[in-house]
Amino acid sequence: MPVNPNLQAAVKVFHKLGWNEVTRKNLMELPTGTSEQRAVAVAGLKSGAWETWDENLRRPYNHAGVKLQKLALFAIRMGVSAPRTVSLLNQHVRSYPASVLFPLIAQRGEKFATQFIKAVYGTRVPRPSDFYTSFEHHTTCIRLVAGLGGFSVPVPAVAGYIQDWSTFMVSLLPEHLDPTDTDWMSKPWHMYEDISFQTCAPLFREHVEKGIATNVSILGSFGKVLVAGALLGLLERDEVLTLLMQRLETAQRPVERHRMVEYLVTDLAITDAEMLAHLDLFIAALATSDATYCSAFGPKVIALAPEPKLVDAAIGPLHLTTATGQHKTLKSLLDKPVPTQETIATLEPRIRELAGSRNSTVAKLAGKLLEHWNLHCQAPHAVTELLPWQATPPLWNCPKFDKGPVTLEGFIDAERQLTPLRVDIHSEKRDALLVALANDDMGVARRAASTSTCYEFQQWARGEEILRGSARRLGVMQARAVAIADNLGTIPVLLSEPTYQDLSIDFTDLMQRLAQYQAAGVEAMEPDLQLALFRLNLDTADPELALECTVPVRVLRTHLSLARKSAGDIIAAYIRDPLPEPPLDETSFRELTTGCNTYAPDAPLYPRSIRNLPNRLSRIYTLEKGIPVGLFPAWRVAPTTRLVRSSIGKSRWTAAEIACDVTQLARSRQPLGAGFVMNLLALQQPGPLPVHEKTASALFDAWDRGLLIPGVADATLVEWAVSPTKLKGLGKTLEQLAHEGLLSLVWPVLDPLLQWTMKAPKSPAGTSEIAEAILSLVPSVIHAVVSGEADANQLKLPGVQHYAAQPQSNNTTKAARKTLTLIPAELL
Repeated sequence: MPVNPNLQAAVKVFHKLGWNEVTRKNLMELPTGTSEQRAVAVAGLKSGAWETWDENLRRPYNHAGVKLQKLALFAIRMGVSAPRTVSLLNQHVRSYPASVLFPLIAQRGEKFATQFIKAVYGTRVPRPSDFYTSFEHHTTCIRLVAGLGGFSVPVPAVAGYIQDWSTFMVSLLPEHLDPTDTDWMSKPWHMYEDISFQTCAPLFREHVEKGIATNVSILGSFGKVLVAGALLGLLERDEVLTLLMQRLETAQRPVERHRMVEYLVTDLAITDAEMLAHLDLFIAALATSDATYCSAFGPKVIALAPEPKLVDAAIGPLHLTTATGQHKTLKSLLDKPVPTQETIATLEPRIRELAGSRNSTVAKLAGKLLEHWNLHCQAPHAVTELLPWQATPPLWNCPKFDKGPVTLEGFIDAERQLTPLRVDIHSEKRDALLVALANDDMGVARRAASTSTCYEFQQWARGEEILRGSARRLGVMQARAVAIADNLGTIPVLLSEPTYQDLSIDFTDLMQRLAQYQAAGVEAMEPDLQLALFRLNLDTADPELALECTVPVRVLRTHLSLARKSAGDIIAAYIRDPLPEPPLDETSFRELTTGCNTYAPDAPLYPRSIRNLPNRLSRIYTLEKGIPVGLFPAWRVAPTTRLVRSSIGKSRWTAAEIACDVTQLARSRQPLGAGFVMNLLALQQPGPLPVHEKTASALFDAWDRGLLIPGVADATLVEWAVSPTKLKGLGKTLEQLAHEGLLSLVWPVLDPLLQWTMKAPKSPAGTSEIAEAILSLVPSVIHAVVSGEADANQLKLPGVQHYAAQPQSNNTTKAARKTLTLIPAELL
C-alpha cells in the first residue's frame, strides 16, 4: 500500500493541535481544530500506509515520524471513515479497552456508529493488514446497539454480531441462575462499570429473533442465552423448548449432544408432559442410536410412548453398543405392559440377539423380557461366517504427477481439494499451476492467487508486501511460498515439482528443469532447491552429471548469491552426503493423551553438503513436533509418528489434517512401515469424532496398491507408545476390518497386541475386546490354514495361551480359553 502524499500535512495539524500529548484520560478533551484543519487531516490520514519495511535497515520505517497509536486516535477523532477506523484500531490501537474506545466511536454519531458496526461485521475474516480483530470492537458494537451512546442503532441481522452478543450476555450471567433472584441483573460486570444484563434486557427478544432469523447455532452461547431467557421470563418457555427440540438432530458432535441434554434436562428440567407433547422429535433423536440421547431420554420416552410408537421409540436404544445402554433399554421395556403381537414381532429379532450377548447381565435381562412377552427363550443358533483370507495385492506402479490443465479453473479445483497447511499432490498442483499461469498471463495468475488459501499468494495478488523481517528461519514450505511469490513471472518452473504422485523427483527431471533456468538466465530459489533435494530419488542420481549445471542459487530474501557453489555443486554434494532419516527417541510430548512416553524422531541434522544453507527444517520440527508428510517421500518412519488416533481428540481440523497426510502416504511407491501400518489400522477407531472418510479410504487404497504387507504391522507401536496404552475400541475395529476383507492384514496383529498388554502392570482398557476379536475370527483362520491359504504359524497364539492359563475369570481369560477349545490340537 503506497504512502498518502498528504500525510505530512496531516501530521503538521496533529502537532499544532497538541495531539502528541494524547493519553487515555484526555482523549476526548483534546481539540479537533477548525473545519479546514479537519479536512487537511482527513485527506492525509484516510488512506495509505504509515510505515513500510525498509530492506536496508531491516526494520519498519515510520513515514509519519510520530507514535502511530496517537496518530490513529487523532485520525478517528478527525473523521476518517468507519472501515479506516477499524483498520487503524486493529493495526495501531490494540491495548485500549472498550470503555475507552466507546466514547471515541460514539461521539461520531448514529450514522457513523451504524457504519462502524457494518465495518466490524461486514466480514468475519479481517483484511490481511488487520491481522487480528479485537473483542473490544465487538463489545463496543454491543454498547452502541444497547443505546449507551445516547442514540439508537438497529440490531444488526448478522450472525457474527449475534454470536458475540450471546457470548457477552453469557458472561453477564451468574454461575448459577436463580429466576427468583434478579438483584444481579442491575449489577455491572466485573470488567466493565457501564453495562449490565439489565442494560441489554430491553432488546433481548429482538436479538434472539435476529439470531433465529440468521440461523445462529444454538449449540454455543446463543443456546445458553435462550435458556436464560426462558428462566427469566424474557422468552416463552414453550417457544424455547420447541426451538431446542427442533434442533436435536442438528447436533452432530458428542459435545454438542451433551450440550442439548444439558439445556433440556439440567437447565430447563423438561417435564413428562412437555416430552409427551414433542414425543415425535424425541423419537427421531433416539433413532440415531446416539448414546448421549438414548441415556438421557431413552427410558423416559419408552415409558411415555403409546403402543403405535413403541417400536420407533425402542429400536434405536436397543441397537446401542454399550452394555449399560442396552441394560437400561431392556429394563424400560420390562416395566411396560406386554405390547401387541405386531410390536413383539418387530422387536423380537433384536431382543434374541441381545439374549446371546457376551455380557451375561444383558443376556439374562433379554431372556426375562422374552419370557415377559410369552416367548420361548432359546439359545440363539450360532452361524459361523467364514471370512476370506485375501492374498496381498501386487505393488502398484506409482503414477506420474500431473498438474493438469494450466487454467484458472484447474487452479481453483486444486485449491478446493487441498487441506490448508498440509503437503500433498493437490497443494503441489496449486503451486505448480500458479507458476505456469504467471508465465502465461499475469492477470489470470493474480485472479487465481486471490482465491488461494496461501497467505503469501493472497498478498502477492493484492500487490502487498509479502514478508517483513528475516526469512532465514522460515520453514521450507513457507519459505518456498514466499520465494514463489517473489519470483512469479520470472522462474520457468518449480525445481521441487514432483515427478511422481508420492512427491518424489527423478534426477533427470531435476536436471532438465535446471537447464530451463540456465537458458533463461534465472537464479535458483534456495528454498525450492532444498525441497527438491529432500524429494530427490537418490537411486536415480548421478553426482558427475549434476556438476555440469552452473545455475547460481540465491538465499531467500538476502542479496547473498552462492557464487562459489552452483546448484550443480550443491546437488552433487548432497547426492554423496544426503540428509539421513533421524532415529526415534522417547518423548513426553503426548503423555497427556497416551498416559506414557511416546516415540518421536530426533531433530534432523543438516549434513556437511548443505550446511551453508539456512536450516529450513528446525522451525517445522519445533512446530510439528516431527517431520511433516510430503517433504521426504523416501522416509518411512519420521513423518508418521504424529498420525495417531489420540492426536485427533475432538478436533475436526486435526482429523482433516491427518486424513490428508495418510491419503498422501497411501500414494507411496514402496510398502509402508511397521509403525504406520499399525496406526493406520488404529486410526479407523471411532472416537469423539467419527472416522474421517479420507482416513477410511486411505486404508483400503493402500491395501489395493500393495502397500500393506500382512505381518509387517508392529503391535508394540500403537500410538507410538513406549509402554502399553489404552486399546479400548481397537479390538472391535480390527474385527470389523476383517469382515470388510482385511482378515489377512488384521489377524497377525491381534495376538501380538495381547502379548504387548502382558508387559503392563494391569491389563489396559480394551484387552478383552482384543481377546474377543480373536475368538470371533479364529474359525475363519482355521479354515484358511486347513485350506492352505494361510500359514500354520497363524494359529501359534502365545498371547491367547498366556491369558487362558491365568487363574482369574474375566472376559479376557474366558475368550482366550474358548479360543483354544476351537483350535484342533494338531494345529496348536
